[in-house]
Amino acid sequence: MEKIIITTEYSAQPYAQKPNPMVEKSLIYLADIEGLLEESKICDQGCGALRHLKVLMKYYNDIYMVDTEFQINRSRIIEGNTTTIKEYINDLNVPNKKIKLILNKEFLISDLGLDAVFNLCTFDVVLPEIRKEMLEAARKNIRRGGYFVLIIPRNDSSILCRCKKENIYADGHYFKNRGACTYYSNFRDQKVIIDMALEYNFNLVKDMSIFRHICLIFTTK
Repeated sequence: MEKIIITTEYSAQPYAQKPNPMVEKSLIYLADIEGLLEESKICDQGCGALRHLKVLMKYYNDIYMVDTEFQINRSRIIEGNTTTIKEYINDLNVPNKKIKLILNKEFLISDLGLDAVFNLCTFDVVLPEIRKEMLEAARKNIRRGGYFVLIIPRNDSSILCRCKKENIYADGHYFKNRGACTYYSNFRDQKVIIDMALEYNFNLVKDMSIFRHICLIFTTK
């Protein structure tokens, strides 16, 4: 039987892709209803190709960007230039904004006292054991009473049509792409995610999910 090695970094959306529409809706909710201010210290857990950085910068001044060493250091095109996420962040010079990189393995053992962690469009492309690590790391790094925002695309027919018996893997499907294997799991029912988060002592405060996107806002106990 062929050995399947999932390379989740290649499953991220390209930088040119528009930010997920639920991200700004969740940011507005946190600002208007929960009172999370721009001085809050937050992070983008699984920042990928940085497609949500600009919308996060509209609302917050102190942002950690978290991802794997491979993702942060691999060459890519960002805003028309060949660079890496590390180089791009190091060269970013925006007044009154502090943008910092942290490796996911360091984030897993950190205690940053964050006001909020945003996990955006990653749960559908990583394996179950990585989701558990992400939940554990988020819980360790959020202050008591802070927020965890989980947004997951779902029900994309262009992907679901390629989900066959022959490419079933774990709780989803794998796809071969330019010599790498990527992964996708479609969460039709967000209750699966809610129950998982409850195991890590998160309390659900708002379910903003729609047909194409899960959007859950939790707080810490």
